[in-house]
Amino acid sequence: VYPKAFRPSRPAGYIAQAFRDCLDGKDFAGKPVLPTIQTYDRIGAAAVRAQLAEVGRRGLPGYQAYTIAHATDGEWAEVTREEEDDVAAIDELKRLQTVAGIFLQAASHALRGDRLPAGLKAQLRFLLG
Repeated sequence: VYPKAFRPSRPAGYIAQAFRDCLDGKDFAGKPVLPTIQTYDRIGAAAVRAQLAEVGRRGLPGYQAYTIAHATDGEWAEVTREEEDDVAAIDELKRLQTVAGIFLQAASHALRGDRLPAGLKAQLRFLLG
């Protein structure tokens, strides 16, 4: 998308306009679009945040920032803040899936009339406090 590269004077609404120029009216044949956002040329943390917000506003499945090595600390912090939120959500989902699996194992033993293995009992005790 690179809003500052194509609009160096940064007119009002330049980030949204860059997204419109690159994405609107284009036929991507149903393929997901992952725009490459600008994280170089000292575009600034606020502009990176605005680009990420535009990705979210458009409901895009993600973005790329392959020139991230050139980002300032503030620009990089905006990208990593969003990634940290995603990682935390993924970790929580994995935890919930693990807990569901433990209860599924216990239910399976109960339905067969089997005793719970000691390890499974310990996991259940830990989860149930």
